[in-house]
Amino acid sequence: MNEIGASSKRLTLSGAKEVALAVFLLLAPFSANSATPLSFAHAFPVPFMPSRGDQAITFAGLSAAATIRIYTLGGALLRTLTETDGDGVHAWDVTTSEGNVLSSGIYLYHIESPTDEKMGKLVVLR
Repeated sequence: MNEIGASSKRLTLSGAKEVALAVFLLLAPFSANSATPLSFAHAFPVPFMPSRGDQAITFAGLSAAATIRIYTLGGALLRTLTETDGDGVHAWDVTTSEGNVLSSGIYLYHIESPTDEKMGKLVVLR
């Protein structure tokens, strides 16, 4: 049995009910604002594979205003993206600031909002 806490309430679930709640939590409408913590921010698909039809890497779970920077493992800045429309989602075409397509490799991203920041890794397989 797993326990899911919400404020001072505690809910105990098992089996199918647990799965149903997990799906509900994932599909529940997301409301971003400038104070939204980035703990659930993530990028997908990872790995990014154009051969299976991937056309963009999407960053989700963002605050209403966020800056995303993409770096090489060596620390070179490749692209700066800005989330400003308030929906907490930003799609990136996997190109550099100069419009060059990223080659296969591992890259780092840094998301910064007015109140939080998060780092992660991306994999591109061409």
